[in-house]
Amino acid sequence: MGRRWAAASETADDQFGRLSDAGYRALGDLSGLHVLDVGCGSGGTTAQLADLAGPQGSVVGIDPSSDVLVHAARATAERNVRLVHGDAQTHAFADGAFDVVFSRLGVMFFEDPAAAFVNLRRCTAVGGRLAFTCWPVRELVPLLILPLRALAGLVQLPPSAPPGSPNPFSLGDVAATTALLERAGWREVAVEELRWQVDLPDDATDAARTWLTTIPVTLSVVDPDLDTRAELLAALAAAVPDSRRLEQLALSFTATA
Repeated sequence: MGRRWAAASETADDQFGRLSDAGYRALGDLSGLHVLDVGCGSGGTTAQLADLAGPQGSVVGIDPSSDVLVHAARATAERNVRLVHGDAQTHAFADGAFDVVFSRLGVMFFEDPAAAFVNLRRCTAVGGRLAFTCWPVRELVPLLILPLRALAGLVQLPPSAPPGSPNPFSLGDVAATTALLERAGWREVAVEELRWQVDLPDDATDAARTWLTTIPVTLSVVDPDLDTRAELLAALAAAVPDSRRLEQLALSFTATA
């Protein structure tokens, strides 16, 4: 899975860059601050955070996949960045080591989110800030769900995650996630809804090619042969909405240590 995420990293940065920007805006001026990037992936956000922190600041990127960290090392070269192969839920960072904790779509996959947010609070200095983006409930994320539904029966899709298990929608209940953060010791928890329109190409086949590069499809379909690719494109084209437009929603949480 790590290798698949690494291969999809460029697509992720293109599709979800606005979510990174929302987190950066929420955190304000990062100059000279020490930043933790949780689930840093291939390092796109880590490099941007390092640029925002400047030469007097620093960034630590942590990810459980060694495959993506190879890409992150290249993306963050010549910046004040340290990469950690590990799990932010349990990693023993020093108490109060960071001024800021950031994550773009990386905090939904903790085995024990309560323990994870306690650990992140512990390693954040008093008055420090947390900002992360996550998906709402699955029905509000057509960018991810519609392509997968179109491909059901054609490819081996990941099984639906049971409630409470790590999955892209595990933090989609705003009230539950707010309570989770507060129990972990975070204060001033706030959430903003990020809404935008995804405009697909007018031609259904071109729209299907766009969908073929989305993260969930990329992770589910690896190097299809020509016949399989044609079959996938036909299924995706049939599912493209007549409006050629998707109404997309994400959540941006902030809190204070």
